[in-house]
Amino acid sequence: MNRILENLTVTCNKCSQDMARSKFVEHYYTSCIQPCDQCGEVNMSLNDLFNHMAQMCPKTIVPCDNEESCQWSGPRKDLSAHLASCSATKVLN
Repeated sequence: MNRILENLTVTCNKCSQDMARSKFVEHYYTSCIQPCDQCGEVNMSLNDLFNHMAQMCPKTIVPCDNEESCQWSGPRKDLSAHLASCSATKVLN
């Protein structure tokens, strides 16, 4: 019975590719192309998307590097400009 279930054909809801059920999880995380919902960048696997969101996405909301003394949070693309004028940064330097 398990072997029958593993070999059932399923369709990925992201890319519409058909595959054996046993291959779906690997496909979804490593092969299926996922867009970033925040900035729209495409051509990355879900694993790459997690890294993109955590490290690179310009639209991901991030806190100030001085989060103990500054309450600012905003898009990653605005962090450098914020740090240039952040009073907490000036106090620490």
